[in-house]
Amino acid sequence: MALLTVLPTKSDDNAADAMAIFKSVIAEPVSVVLFILGKPRGFERILEVALGRAEASRDSRRVLHAPDADVLDQTIIDDVKGSSGRSVVATYGLQDKIAARLTSGKAKDRFEVEEAFLSAEAQGHGENE
Repeated sequence: MALLTVLPTKSDDNAADAMAIFKSVIAEPVSVVLFILGKPRGFERILEVALGRAEASRDSRRVLHAPDADVLDQTIIDDVKGSSGRSVVATYGLQDKIAARLTSGKAKDRFEVEEAFLSAEAQGHGENE
C-alpha cells in the first residue's frame, strides 16, 4: 500500500468512492494511519512531518488525506475533530479506532506526530484498549 493516499474531492468523478477508500485504508490489517482532515493552517508542514514520521516505519505506517471533508460522513468528521472541535489530524490504530488527535499546531511538531503514531501502534499490543 502507498505511503500517502489522497481521497477524491467533491468535484472528482470518483467522489462517491471516498468513503470506501477511507474505510479500506483504515482497515488495512497491519497499518496504522495518520489522517489529515481538510487543508488546515500550515498544511504543507503537517504533511511533511506526517510523511517523515511514516517513512520511519514504512512497513506499518500510512498517511491519509481528505482535502475535501464533504466527501466523508459527518460522524467521521466529528470524531476526528473531537470534543474540542479543533483537531485536524487523527491517528487510527490497529483496532481501527482513533488513538490520538492533534490540532494543526501540534501536527507540525515531529515529536507530537511520533507520539500519535506510537499511540496508534499500541492499540494492537494491549495498551489503549
